[in-house]
Amino acid sequence: MAFVAACTATFAAEVVWQHSLNAGGSWQCTLFSMQAKYTPSIVLHFQLWRLLTSAFLHNGFLHLFWNCFSILMIGFTAEREMPRKEFLTLLGVGTLGANLASAVFKPYTIGVGASGTIFALMGVIAVWYWLNQERLGPNKYIFLAFFILIGIFTVMNVFSAASVDFYCHIGGFVTGAPLAILYLRPASSFDADRYVPHHAHAALPNC
Repeated sequence: MAFVAACTATFAAEVVWQHSLNAGGSWQCTLFSMQAKYTPSIVLHFQLWRLLTSAFLHNGFLHLFWNCFSILMIGFTAEREMPRKEFLTLLGVGTLGANLASAVFKPYTIGVGASGTIFALMGVIAVWYWLNQERLGPNKYIFLAFFILIGIFTVMNVFSAASVDFYCHIGGFVTGAPLAILYLRPASSFDADRYVPHHAHAALPNC
C-alpha cells in the first residue's frame, strides 16, 4: 500500500534530518520541523497541513512497524470492500478527523503517527462486520476472531508510541464508521440471491 511506503520513506527522512540538519537537537524538534501536529502552529500560523502530514511521522521504529503492520492487515479488507476513490477519501478524511480531535483536546502536544488513520479503518471494519455477519453464516466467528486479533495488535501499536492520544483514536473511529456506511460496496445480487432462504423463493407469487 502506498500509505505504508510513504510512512516508511518519511521515517527515513526523519532519521536523516535528526542526524544531519538537527544534529544535537531533540527528536521532538525534528518532528515539529517536519510538520507534526501542534495546535498553536495550526491555529496561529494557519499551518493546516499539519493535520495530515503528522500521520506520516513516527516516534521511532517500533511505532512505525506496528502502525504499518496494522494498516496492512486492516486496510486490505477495507480497500477490497469499497471503490479506490472512496477508500482514499476515507484515509484522508479519517486522518483529518482524528487529528482535529487531537488538536482540540490535546493542543500543546506534538502529535505524530497513523494510529488515527488505523482507528478510522477499524470503524470501517466494525461497520462491515455488522452489515455482513448474517451473510457470513458460520464463518462470522472466524472473521470475529480475526478482528479481535487485529484489535490486539492495534492496542500493542498504541502503547508502542511515546504517549497515547486517545482523542486521536476516538476521532478516527467516529469519522471512519459513518464513512463506511456511505462507501462500503453493497452485496452483489448474486450474493444476495445465494443467502435468500429457499422458502422465500417458494412464497413468491406466480405472475
